[in-house]
Amino acid sequence: MSTAQGYVAFDDTVLDHNSSFKIELVRRQYSGNAHDVIKGIGVVTCVYVNPETDPFWIIDYRIYDPDRDGKTKLDHVREMLDNALYDKRLPFRGVLMDSWYAERKLMLHIEALHKVSAAWLVEHSGFSRGYSSGAAGISRRHALAIVNRGGAAASEVVALAREVRERVHERFGVTLVPEPVFVNVSLD
Repeated sequence: MSTAQGYVAFDDTVLDHNSSFKIELVRRQYSGNAHDVIKGIGVVTCVYVNPETDPFWIIDYRIYDPDRDGKTKLDHVREMLDNALYDKRLPFRGVLMDSWYAERKLMLHIEALHKVSAAWLVEHSGFSRGYSSGAAGISRRHALAIVNRGGAAASEVVALAREVRERVHERFGVTLVPEPVFVNVSLD
């Protein structure tokens, strides 16, 4: 059971495979448990903790394999954090992790989690720049601008604005408020 008082915790570990010579994911890496460089498989985990009832569960994990995917452990943490918030919609009040994760870029990302731009919400709801719905569409330059590509009736432009607003609300629970003043037209 999730709670607004919950925490998301990140940790990494190395699954010891010192005797392995043929498993592709095995690589030499530092293990905090062994306090040495060992052969093993690196795993980064994301755990959800409910302090009110004490249960916790793994909500995501990633295999650390930079040779294959080019991602650092910090990249995996950033992706799993976004996944917990935006895809799984887990409420939490804080992020817990070892101090070595406290890199400036990640700390700024965590701070900005609740400061999401409307353009980001639109684009992550399936409306990329250049999206078209008939003669109405999203600008190729900015996700917040709905444009008439030629011959669109006002009703088509308004219908697209409604569709964008509804999908953003369904996906993120945020209701976008239009900036222009509408005359004889409403999105409601």
